[in-house]
Amino acid sequence: MTPTDRCPVTDEAATTQSVVGDFIEVECPTCGTFRVAQSALAQLRDMPEGLSLDALSKAKKRAEINEDEVPVIKTYDLVMS
Repeated sequence: MTPTDRCPVTDEAATTQSVVGDFIEVECPTCGTFRVAQSALAQLRDMPEGLSLDALSKAKKRAEINEDEVPVIKTYDLVMS
């Protein structure tokens, strides 16, 4: 568990834990289960919620296409288009 236990996307109460590699895993009641690269975490927390939800949406779409088990928000998901 991390000290904050907050979703980096919605800032609501969530369960977070470190996983092997450069990621944390988040279980949020609104967003579901997803991972965030450590390199993207601080930037994601500083973004407006609409943009962070967009980053999560990109990660979820990629996970569906790649048939990954858990969506992963990476730094390039935070680039505004």
